[in-house]
Amino acid sequence: MTTITVDDALDRAGTGTYQRRLMAIFGLVWAADAMQVLAVGFTAASIAATFGLTVPQALQTGTLFFLGSCSAPRVSAGSRTGSAAGAF
Repeated sequence: MTTITVDDALDRAGTGTYQRRLMAIFGLVWAADAMQVLAVGFTAASIAATFGLTVPQALQTGTLFFLGSCSAPRVSAGSRTGSAAGAF
């Protein structure tokens, strides 16, 4: 019986169109996330002035954006399909 290292297994598996497509999608999602973080940072002073918050409190809106983007698809998918499948 021969021993195969993780590096050897990855070399044998190779990369194809599917892996390249996944890397492109993940890269775009990563860039979009970075743009959202930058947008919250740039608008923190305006949000603080508009709603009478301190700047650290205004920066917490980024957390709310993140929680909303995590929970909204789960809630709406369950109501569209009429099942609990969207909740997971």
